[in-house]
Amino acid sequence: MARNAKEAKNILTTGEMSSDFMTANFWALFAAQMVLKSSLKQIWTVFNTLQIVVALPLLKVKMPANVLGVINQFNSIVNMKLIKPEKVYNWVFAPIMGKTAEEVSEENFVKG
Repeated sequence: MARNAKEAKNILTTGEMSSDFMTANFWALFAAQMVLKSSLKQIWTVFNTLQIVVALPLLKVKMPANVLGVINQFNSIVNMKLIKPEKVYNWVFAPIMGKTAEEVSEENFVKG
């Protein structure tokens, strides 16, 4: 049982690392394209390829668990969830409002 849990953790770690790499790659290409003022064709090609990869499980093809783990991590990129709202709030609004995102969510939880 411990071995399966360790393997599952390794798969999740690999998926997270792949997701982080692809996110960094996406933003690096985006920044490079903006700086160089050339077409965004390469960025959209990467994005469209990721969409195809994420849609593969819909074909009902048997895939190994590690491939499915990596595909699940790519979902955040394909769904354009590249920046976590909590980080944006803490960076932009926390200095103004004097509260972190966690404090605001705790207040809303207590009120709700």
